[in-house]
Amino acid sequence: MNKAAIIAQIEQEFSQRFRVIDNTGTDKKVVAGQFPDVIMMRPEPPPNSDILFVMKIESGENLVDSVAEWKELGSGSGVLYIIVPDHRLDLTKKLASATNVRARFAAYTTAKDGTVTIRYE
Repeated sequence: MNKAAIIAQIEQEFSQRFRVIDNTGTDKKVVAGQFPDVIMMRPEPPPNSDILFVMKIESGENLVDSVAEWKELGSGSGVLYIIVPDHRLDLTKKLASATNVRARFAAYTTAKDGTVTIRYE
């Protein structure tokens, strides 16, 4: 998984409509006591603090270990998107449903040339 490439694709797709914040660097922002990978806010310039979406990018491995974090992010401000590899989408949805995680889902695929495609549900 190339998290930077996935975040770059998200920024490319949504930067016209939202203020997209890559939250994987050293100056991380806390949302609901957790550190989402991407934060999407209203496009107005700062200090606007309206969080619309938070995104957590998962490799698809050890998903059970992420449930507590998903629960916190799903109960915070903004809508939580859990982004997983395409082949793990069904498993992730079942796990979230079984553990009462409030989230939406997206699946990513990476082509041989490194191009990332994200499909949102």
